Amino acid sequence: MKDSISLKRFLYKNKFELKFVVDLDMEKFENNYVNNKIISASRQGRYSLIKGEFEIARTYYKISIVSGGFKQILWKIRSIIGFILSFFTWT
Repeated sequence: MKDSISLKRFLYKNKFELKFVVDLDMEKFENNYVNNKIISASRQGRYSLIKGEFEIARTYYKISIVSGGFKQILWKIRSIIGFILSFFTWT
C-alpha cells in the first residue's frame, strides 16, 4: 500500500502520465489472421493425417501452403512434408 502511494506521489511530482496505448490497425489484424490461418490449417492437416483421412489432410495442407505468400515458412515446410506423406497409406 505504501509503495503504491509513493509511486503516485513520484508520478505526480514529476508530471508523468500513464498511457496505455492500444495499437491496432488493419494491417496487423490481417497479418495475424493469415498467420493463424496457416498454422491452424497445418495442424488440422496433421490431425487428419493421423486419423487416416488422407484426402481431407491434403485439402488442409493445400490451404496452408497456398495462403499467405511467404509468411510462416516453417509451417509451410511442415505442410509440404505432410502433403507428400499423405500420398502414402499405412496401417
